Amino acid sequence: LIIDYATLHRTLPSTQALLAQQQQDYQTVVSACMAVEGCIGITVWDYTDKYSWVPSTFSGQGAACPWDENLGIKPAYNGILAGFSTPQ
Repeated sequence: LIIDYATLHRTLPSTQALLAQQQQDYQTVVSACMAVEGCIGITVWDYTDKYSWVPSTFSGQGAACPWDENLGIKPAYNGILAGFSTPQ
């Protein structure tokens, strides 16, 4: 069995609480993938919110990617890193 998470993004309005939840969600997905021998990868929709399609499609939503509009690291990025070190 081969597993590949494709087009991963976590759409939300940008609040501290939701960004913290997004971090946990990214960590959960990465750690779950690491725990499965057949998981070959995870692809995020885009790396930065600057080019995300989410805000134009979902009013009031955005902040779906691991980097912000200025390529600053968001909590989601830290969740990805943590997921690699804490497989389920």
